Amino acid sequence: MRTQTVLLSLALLAPFATADLLNVSPTGPFLQIQGAVDAAQDGDVILVAGGDYAPVTIVDKALTVAALAGATVRIQHQLEVSGLSAGKTVVLRGL
Repeated sequence: MRTQTVLLSLALLAPFATADLLNVSPTGPFLQIQGAVDAAQDGDVILVAGGDYAPVTIVDKALTVAALAGATVRIQHQLEVSGLSAGKTVVLRGL
């Protein structure tokens, strides 16, 4: 049973095996969420430290954008997702 659980876990994580992790924080490497979005490729994960950030627009990229655990992230005005091709999704957590 344990072998099946491990194999199932690996199968579920496989799509993320090639994803890059981009970090946004007041000390960098990305100072704004938009900079990380612009640098990201489909499937990447953007982790955001607590703070205030400029508006964000995600156009036709399959991304996960998530606040670090316990962080308070405030985006001024709006976060816009547009022009997603069929089959692409954007996951937003803690924003």
